[in-house]
Amino acid sequence: MWYLVQFFFVALVSTSFSSGDNVEDNLINAEDEFGRDLSLLEARYRIERPVFKYETLQFDLDYVVSDFMGDNFITYQIYDGHLCREGNNDITNNTYLAPRLRPDLKALGDGTGNRTMKLTLNIDPDEITSTSIFEDLETYANVYFCVRFNVHNMNYFEPQAIEVNFREVPVLLTINLVDGFSIDLGQVSDTDLVVELAYEDSAVEAYICDTDSNIINGDVRNQGESIRVCVTPTAETLAQGAYLRYIDEFTFQREEHLQVAIEPGNGGEAANELTVVSCVPGALVCAFETLLGAEFFADGVGIVYGYGTAFLQFGQEDEAATSGRRLQSDRLSAEELLAARPTAFGFEIVSIPVENEFASGTPVLATFSSATLLGIVCVYILMG
Repeated sequence: MWYLVQFFFVALVSTSFSSGDNVEDNLINAEDEFGRDLSLLEARYRIERPVFKYETLQFDLDYVVSDFMGDNFITYQIYDGHLCREGNNDITNNTYLAPRLRPDLKALGDGTGNRTMKLTLNIDPDEITSTSIFEDLETYANVYFCVRFNVHNMNYFEPQAIEVNFREVPVLLTINLVDGFSIDLGQVSDTDLVVELAYEDSAVEAYICDTDSNIINGDVRNQGESIRVCVTPTAETLAQGAYLRYIDEFTFQREEHLQVAIEPGNGGEAANELTVVSCVPGALVCAFETLLGAEFFADGVGIVYGYGTAFLQFGQEDEAATSGRRLQSDRLSAEELLAARPTAFGFEIVSIPVENEFASGTPVLATFSSATLLGIVCVYILMG
């Protein structure tokens, strides 16, 4: 007989919005869970952090979405582990969790109102013990799975339908294998903000810098000059106690020309002698300096794109969890989730060719932004 079930979940969210509608990007009286103002377009496709409810063997995740969402704008998937869609198998059509989506009966609106979508899981205590998500540890058992909740811009079965936003919720059930059955609501944990920001690729930022990690505003690259890039946690991430562990990868690209500065999966080491990396676990700022190859300057003025990822850790100790750490423990920690997946970073620099600058007297300007999903660097370069 089963006695105690403990629930733990961490909600992971994408913040990429797109739609076929022509909607003015005006701010409305709405905020997301981090207190950021939302435009009407963003409000239409938002997904709020799910609320957990339970009753005997039935578990509910209540998702609040906008009233722009029709019933068929919503889909969900279940995966057999905490890496969700990126690293686990789809087990949505199962009978041991028996997932079912139950929309409310509210009328549709323009996106300024709310609807609640209830995802119900009914656990079969006999069948689940023989599945891959059940880990028997003699006196207790762990059950690992992930719920991915998606919103689309139209009915999901339409050929033109696009997945606009999603949340991934890794779930851990800890079950004591003793007589009776009860649930301790006190074991439910809130989302860790750093993990959420890391998984939505908005936890770190990057910028062109000098050797003292100061921002360089306005920069033109000529053949033979190096580019130094600094990477640091955002203020929001740093306030939660997260620091850099290492830069996992970075690649520069101009048209068909590629130059890897840091190889992925190599512990943050430079790919070759054209890059020098300066980073220690627990650093506030990590940096790398790269000398671009001659092919990046062969065709005169152009744009170089770059994309990279970095791992975060909590605190500044060297003994942080490693990326190879197994996700098989009595409680999946936020540290382990950070170690399981790097977060993307990027920035954009607009630079003006030197001859145009002197001819017009126009000041050199640089615009910085955090590129959340793709982590893009844009640099104008000049032929030497």
